[in-house]
Amino acid sequence: MSGAVPSPRVSRLYAKGCSGAISKGRLVMVWPASMVEAYELRDRDLTVRRAVLALPAKYRDSMLLFYFHEMDVPAAAQSLGLPEGTVKARLYRGRELLRAKLPRLLALTPEGVM
Repeated sequence: MSGAVPSPRVSRLYAKGCSGAISKGRLVMVWPASMVEAYELRDRDLTVRRAVLALPAKYRDSMLLFYFHEMDVPAAAQSLGLPEGTVKARLYRGRELLRAKLPRLLALTPEGVM
């Protein structure tokens, strides 16, 4: 794992209450300081990815294009055949759903069990 860098946007997708990684709809990078922290971040990343994939399709699609595929809002809107405002609303609502679910889900990860 030496030299490995976490994937830029999605790997840090978790709610403000979970280390403040979303700031104004954008993701903030968090770099591991040790191997233990790297494993904890990996577990958290997997939990976040599962939570995103469990969202209703209309929110999941917008979230996947914006965060996983790093498309901007106009490109995601064009790809989905939707107005930009609709994509922005779905991103907002998708983030709100994640903020509601993630504290419980992250408490169940090995990091939260200790």
